[in-house]
Amino acid sequence: MMKKIFIVAISAFIFFGCEDKEPVSCYLKNPKLSSNSPLLTGESIMLKSTNVVFEDAIYEWTGPNDFHSSERNPVIPNATTAMAGEYKLKITRGICESEVVSTDVSLITNTVNCSVVDNHITFRYDYFPDTYLYYFQAGPKSDNTYQIYGGGVNGNVTITFKGNNIPETGIYSIVNSYDLIAQNKVFVKLNRSDVLNFYALSGDVVVSKANGKLSAKFCDMPFSVANSNQVYFTANAKLIDNN
Repeated sequence: MMKKIFIVAISAFIFFGCEDKEPVSCYLKNPKLSSNSPLLTGESIMLKSTNVVFEDAIYEWTGPNDFHSSERNPVIPNATTAMAGEYKLKITRGICESEVVSTDVSLITNTVNCSVVDNHITFRYDYFPDTYLYYFQAGPKSDNTYQIYGGGVNGNVTITFKGNNIPETGIYSIVNSYDLIAQNKVFVKLNRSDVLNFYALSGDVVVSKANGKLSAKFCDMPFSVANSNQVYFTANAKLIDNN
């Protein structure tokens, strides 16, 4: 009799122990994404995933131009406009996974292209020697403008923007009068040996914040004296905060 009861109990255990159950779900905390957008073509896109860090996690990035990466913080060099758009990330760790999150990257076509050494002015059609700008300064002024200044032994250059905020990455057009400074319009003054002031007549200035360093650059920019359209020389320059 005892033997029969034992067999029945075992059978009941096996029957109920094989009952189907719902699959176990495990969710990771969603990462926070960021990038260095907006940026210029030719620069590197830097994607970052923060607040979720596991050495054994699998990172699945996807994006424009058939982009795929398994790095936590991928860097994409030599960006083109085809690489602009939405970048997505999903993190998996074992049976656990995050939701798919995304960040947008904007790219600005850089039309200011010339070869110039950091913090230098080079001149064309002029006898004046190239100038090394050993002093960099940037900041707001009391008249609701923002200036980037580079100073050297043989001269200095000042680029003035509208507003008190640090200028955004982008292309800014020249105005030939301080009073005409406006949104996306800048005024450029170049001083020679603390004696002669020259003013840019036309052209563009490109501003970048690549690698966290504010910089401004112009190429083949024509300069004249006040109240004149006669071109005395053209110049290339790049000012960058290397501090």
